[in-house]
Amino acid sequence: MKSENKLEGASNYKAWKKRINIILAKHKFLDLVQGKVKKPIDDAKKEKFRETNILAMNLIVWSKGQSNLIHIQYKFCSRNV
Repeated sequence: MKSENKLEGASNYKAWKKRINIILAKHKFLDLVQGKVKKPIDDAKKEKFRETNILAMNLIVWSKGQSNLIHIQYKFCSRNV
């Protein structure tokens, strides 16, 4: 993501949020990030859920500016990032 599109704080939060929601929706991650998709009980589906969660977190992390990464360093779920 271009540096001018990354989250840098309150000054560009609204534009960033709109942009990241569109990107997450495009990749079918938005429901997961919004907590609408629950972690499956079935072992066969857990791995797919974990992989999808990692991909969603990756998109979110790369969309944030360097100064905002400190706030998410201990998050393990895309919903919490």
